[in-house]
Amino acid sequence: MYFMNWLIIAEEEDQDFFKEIVHQNFYGNVVYVSDTKKKNLEKILDVVDCITHFVYCGEKLFSATQFLCGFFCGKNIPVYLCGLEDSKFVSAFENCTIYGDKDDFSSYLKQNYESVIADFEANENASSSSAVKPNLQVFMADVFSGDFDGAISMIAAGFDVNSTDDQGIPLINLAVRKGNKKAVQFLLDNGALINSISEDRGYTPLMDAIFCGFDELAIYLSKVNGSDVNVVSKEGQTAIVLAVGSDKIEVCKALVERGADVDFCDSMGMSAYGYASLFKKSEIASVLEKYHKE
Repeated sequence: MYFMNWLIIAEEEDQDFFKEIVHQNFYGNVVYVSDTKKKNLEKILDVVDCITHFVYCGEKLFSATQFLCGFFCGKNIPVYLCGLEDSKFVSAFENCTIYGDKDDFSSYLKQNYESVIADFEANENASSSSAVKPNLQVFMADVFSGDFDGAISMIAAGFDVNSTDDQGIPLINLAVRKGNKKAVQFLLDNGALINSISEDRGYTPLMDAIFCGFDELAIYLSKVNGSDVNVVSKEGQTAIVLAVGSDKIEVCKALVERGADVDFCDSMGMSAYGYASLFKKSEIASVLEKYHKE
C-alpha cells in the first residue's frame, strides 16, 4: 500500500483548514504546510521529491510557486489552485485544477475522494520508489525540525520508527548524535528501542551520547526504563568505560547507580575502574571504588 504526501502552501490562517480537510478525507496521509515566505519555502525542499499532491491557496502565483506548479505538473502530480485572480499561467498545464476558493476545494474533495484515490493509484508515480512511501529522509527532517505532527502522520501511515539509514544506524542513534533530546524523546515515546545497536560503532543510543559528549542526554538515556548500561560495543567497550575515558564524572555517577559493571574488562583487558586508577582520575576512581570488587 502506498500513501499520499500532500504539500499545502497557504497563508498561516488557512493552513489548519487545508490540513483538516485532507486528513478528514484521507486518514493517515502525510501533510506538509508552508506559506510563501522564502525562509519557510526553503524548509520544504527536502520533501519536494516525495510529494504526490500539491495545493496552493492565494490570489497570485509567485516565482517559487510558479516553479512548483510546473515541477509537479511535469511529474504528472495533481495540482490544486484556490483563489487565483489570474489563471493564465496555469492554463497550459493539463493536471492543474482551479477552484474559486478553499470551500470549493473542500467540497470537491468530499465529493470526489474516491476518484482522487483511484487516480493516484493509477498514476505511474505510485510505483516510483522515490516518491510516495513515507521515507526516512522526510521522517527525520520532520523529527529534527520539531514537526511532530508530520512525523505522527507518517507513523500512522506505517513508518517504522526503528528503521535504519543506509549505514545501519537506527533513527534514535542519529537523533542522539545530533544531540536533539526532543527528537530522542519523541522517538522513544513512539516505540523506538532504547538499546538499538548501530552497525558502524556497535553503540547503543546511550553510548553514542557519551561518545559525542552530550552528558545531559546520556544521563537521561541511562534512566530510561529498560536501558541496558552494560552493552558491549564492537570494540569491546561498555558505556562506563567510554565515560571514564572522557572524564565524565556525572555520567559515571548515573551509570553506576543504574548498575554499570566497573570491573568488566574491555578488549584491552582493562576495566573502567582500572582505567580510572591507572590514569589517576582520582575523582572518578573514588566514585567507582565502592562498586569495585576486590
